[in-house]
Amino acid sequence: MIIKGNPVTGAAALARYLQNDKNERVTVLEVKGTVANDLHGALMEMDAYAEGTRCEKALYHGKISPSLLIR
Repeated sequence: MIIKGNPVTGAAALARYLQNDKNERVTVLEVKGTVANDLHGALMEMDAYAEGTRCEKALYHGKISPSLLIR
């Protein structure tokens, strides 16, 4: 299994990227702690919440590839 990730800016751009047809599979299992129930709304809320802090990159984009084996 390989797990990669990086902090990102731009909630709207991340939501569009995650929902585009070029991704193999994206599954939103649960949205918790936000008023919005959808991915785009939840990411926008999280980004807006971080605006009131010193946070520069409020979101983290993680990629998990369970089919790849590390040898």
